[in-house]
Amino acid sequence: MTGAAGGPLARYLHEIEERARARKGPYSRKAMISRVNVELRKRQADGGDLLLNPKTVSEWFTKGCVPQDFRLVWAFTEALLAAAGAPPADPAKRRAWREEQYARCKGTWEAARDAALAAAGRRSIG
Repeated sequence: MTGAAGGPLARYLHEIEERARARKGPYSRKAMISRVNVELRKRQADGGDLLLNPKTVSEWFTKGCVPQDFRLVWAFTEALLAAAGAPPADPAKRRAWREEQYARCKGTWEAARDAALAAAGRRSIG
């Protein structure tokens, strides 16, 4: 699905990516995608094919494309958040922080998906 360039998902990801770039140490989207794919492969012991494609992720940023599978968005976002700054050290606060980040990411993805579907003249599938 394609939304408007700079749509809600692109803006959300850019915001986090800029925080990751601002931290000390190098940041590379390509390297981040490779690390996420390593983790995805570990989680898919059954040989599933849920992996990030660098071109596709780039299109999330540049063309406002919205992936159909939220799990890919969350896997990438979760890694970006880790690169952007450490979550709270306290386990309870960390769990609440992660749940808040997950909800924000999912809500942003849903808004982007719905906008892309509306632009395509279809109803929300949500």
